[in-house]
Formats: sequence, structure tokens, C-alpha cells
Amino acid sequence: MAETSTPSQKWRSCCSLRSLVARKPVSVCGASVVGAFHRAGLVDRYVLYVAPVLFGGDDALGLFRGPGAASIDDVWRGRIDRVDQLGDDLRVELIGSDVAQN
Repeated sequence: MAETSTPSQKWRSCCSLRSLVARKPVSVCGASVVGAFHRAGLVDRYVLYVAPVLFGGDDALGLFRGPGAASIDDVWRGRIDRVDQLGDDLRVELIGSDVAQN
């Protein structure tokens, strides 16, 4: 039987990582985990890989899972800190606007 966890269990796991996140960089993958970290305000830098391919549809996964910003005033704001070309792909580093000001 596959092991499953509830959203509240995932949230507690996310919150228990707060002290680890404060001490060193942590890489997280998966739209649910990234979404939970994002909503908890634990992310100060995103590293995105952009490839020149398009796919989508109603069943395409987004960058984050879970509730999105309720309004334009609630969106995460940042700036592009670095862009590197890797073959045909791009590696884009985004930092939060609060980090950019420091």
C-alpha cells in the first residue's frame, strides 16, 4: 500500500524545515512541495530552467500546486538576478524583491 500524507502533514513537514532553510540553501522539487514553501515565505531565490518547447492543456501541471495569489496585489514579486544559456535552454535565477533590496 502506498504511503500518503494529508495537506496538514505536508505543512508540518514544511514548517519543521524552517530552521534548516535558515541555515543553508535547500533544493526542493515537486509542485506541491514548492507551493507549500512558497506560500510559507521560505523561498528567497528560484532557479528555473526554460526550454524552447510548448505543451499544456487543461491537465498540464503548473509551477506550484495549491491556491494561487488572490489578486495582483498578492503576487510574488522579484527580479531576474542571472540568466545562463545551456545549449538551447536557459537557466534563470529569480530573487525576491525583499532580497534584491538588501
